[in-house]
Amino acid sequence: MWPIALLLLLGSHLPMGSPTHFRLTTIQSEPFYFDVPGVNGVIKKGGYIVDLVEKLSTELNFTYSFHEVADGAYGAIKSENGTERWVGMIGEVVRGDADIAAADLTVTPLRSKVVAFSMPFLGADLGLIYQKRVNEFDWWTFVLPFTWQVWMMTIAALVATSGILFLIGTLDQDESDLRTLSGCVYFSVACLLSQGPETYPKSVSTRLLATSWWFLCLMLLVLYTADLTSTLTIDKGELPVEKIEDLLSFPDVSFGLTRDTAIQEAFKHTEYLPFQMMWQRMRSFPDEFLVGSWAEGMQRVHNDPNF
Repeated sequence: MWPIALLLLLGSHLPMGSPTHFRLTTIQSEPFYFDVPGVNGVIKKGGYIVDLVEKLSTELNFTYSFHEVADGAYGAIKSENGTERWVGMIGEVVRGDADIAAADLTVTPLRSKVVAFSMPFLGADLGLIYQKRVNEFDWWTFVLPFTWQVWMMTIAALVATSGILFLIGTLDQDESDLRTLSGCVYFSVACLLSQGPETYPKSVSTRLLATSWWFLCLMLLVLYTADLTSTLTIDKGELPVEKIEDLLSFPDVSFGLTRDTAIQEAFKHTEYLPFQMMWQRMRSFPDEFLVGSWAEGMQRVHNDPNF
């Protein structure tokens, strides 16, 4: 569970008493802060952050002004020329370019060393977003319940049963209906398809053979119906993923993270072996695996079925 806080300050508390003006840095992230089209094409800002800050300004008697973070990042440590510095909204607060960061910021021990967070308002879990595949009907679906070996054995059993019935029919005077090969094949196919044939064996030997064939056809029919039902009802658009670590089992699927976020830092510095393996795999992708925002990530998932 990742605690999410709204506001953070750098080494101070909100002054009480006389009105005070605060510079708020934020980031586009629905439903917290986003553009709301107004009348005559005027774009207004809306969201949970806007409503909360307005309420706090009334209660605590201060004024404020919003500006969106220049680099579009939440906050992470970047190394440049051997020195480390904070970027994103936390970087602006640390440098004094903003007084308060008002956004859906994840509370982490590293960030807490340089800024003071408010009480968390939301707990968030890690999740996956992927493009759902469209199930297309395939006529080959009707042969999928059985392997090709089972189909070949079924055909072989059909041919063998028809041949033995024809052989017995030619030698037994009572089997007048099974003396032709076409009649024997028709009887065997009718049994296999659970259709009642017009003729039935009369001698003991042919009845024993027909009973064995009927029993085999019944077992095949039960197994085929059960497997076909599960094949047609399973949602092939869903990846069989229960945990994030399961992505390691899909070599053809690429995945990524939002740039300069707590999630990226967690994967980068984690001691959890599966996450270490996922981070190394992401770094090996030929395409850039970091996206600038949640909206950009959604668009990439929409455009790339393997991302």
